[in-house]
Amino acid sequence: MIKKLAELLSAKNIILKNVRVINLAGFTRSKTLFALIGTDERGYNNLIFLRVARGRILLKDACNLAQISEQISQNLGVKIKKTTLFYCCEICSKSIKFFKENSWKLYDFV
Repeated sequence: MIKKLAELLSAKNIILKNVRVINLAGFTRSKTLFALIGTDERGYNNLIFLRVARGRILLKDACNLAQISEQISQNLGVKIKKTTLFYCCEICSKSIKFFKENSWKLYDFV
């Protein structure tokens, strides 16, 4: 998973320092979700999610990801400036609208 995420980040020209892998066991039971946090060249904290699943991302899933993001921010005691989601499945239009309203970056991959 880490190798795949590194390839995706380099393809999108996202460069992070002080990268830490987040153990999501305390936040969700999902086995298809992977997360890491790091700082970019401006010093902003970036939270990156990778979702590898067959099922569609519904609005319920989008809300759950937003809650997980807030919980990670509180547990680590950092303010997350940018949040990004890489996904390889279909996503519903309501989820896309929700993510755009909350300033998430969305990238799909195959």
